[in-house]
Amino acid sequence: MLGNPANLKVKQGDGIQRGQVISDRTSSRTQLEQQRQAICLKLEHLNSVLNTPVSHAVEQAKVRHAQLKVRQQSPSSNSFS
Repeated sequence: MLGNPANLKVKQGDGIQRGQVISDRTSSRTQLEQQRQAICLKLEHLNSVLNTPVSHAVEQAKVRHAQLKVRQQSPSSNSFS
């Protein structure tokens, strides 16, 4: 199906051969290829982030933060004397 006459590779009156490409959606193909490349880059980035081991220092910081939250919520630390 021809969506846009600008995609035609032949003009009225041109002779054509069997198997000759007479229409090409180059602009659509280019746009889709750019989108595909952008998506591939995003996937590569996400995979690298997901496969990056979490450092020991980050885990220690998470533990200290959780311990601080527990101390702040415990009844003994909430004395109003």
